[in-house]
Amino acid sequence: MTSGIGLVHDWLTGQRGGEHVLAAIARLAPRAPIYTLFHLPGTVSAEIEAHPIVTSFLQRAPLLRQRYRHYLPLFPAAMRSLDTTAHRLLVSSSHCVAKGARRAAGGFHACYCHTPMRYAWDQRRAYFPAPRGPVGWLRERILDRLQAWDVATAGRVDLYLANSHFVASRIRRYYGRSSQVLAPPVETGFYRPTSGSISCTHPDGSSYRLDQLPGHRINAEARVARTFQNIRLFQGMTVLENLL
Repeated sequence: MTSGIGLVHDWLTGQRGGEHVLAAIARLAPRAPIYTLFHLPGTVSAEIEAHPIVTSFLQRAPLLRQRYRHYLPLFPAAMRSLDTTAHRLLVSSSHCVAKGARRAAGGFHACYCHTPMRYAWDQRRAYFPAPRGPVGWLRERILDRLQAWDVATAGRVDLYLANSHFVASRIRRYYGRSSQVLAPPVETGFYRPTSGSISCTHPDGSSYRLDQLPGHRINAEARVARTFQNIRLFQGMTVLENLL
């Protein structure tokens, strides 16, 4: 028997950019369960933790809080162990394995893709040193298997939503799939302009200067938040040109 909406997120270990996006999605389905590999209570917003949270067998892994990244080779198996087939609509927020969640027969899976798995593809050297010796060889074979799994499970998604045109190009390159670009409901950071101003408008029509607010007021006032990625701006370009 299928019912309602199920949400999927890679893991819940901190309130970063991906979790702000998850919270925005979760507001649209306030009673939907969130399936995730593991959850460290108290590390994400109360808004997220108000949902039923279903975790995989990795929740019981030793030293999870300190060493969860070391369990990377088990992430595909842990995602497979989650029974996400009880929902007519599955919505995943994925930068690793969440997009590989299993949908119900006749169900629909929409994936908000932050990026294909970076460390399995073109950014291996940004995360891991060049392979040396038996340990390096083994690590490369594990990453090769993760890459193969990433491709093999790309078909489990019916609709890809990319957070940028750059990510859409990565989805096309690695998965051979098209996607629709949907900008995330968060800011990637706030840099005060060297000249000019940034004005915003309230629903009631009143306006205010975003660039004049103190940092702690930006999220509350404009309903935006900083992600974990610090985007480096191109000097000499306008705000609009940097965004494009």
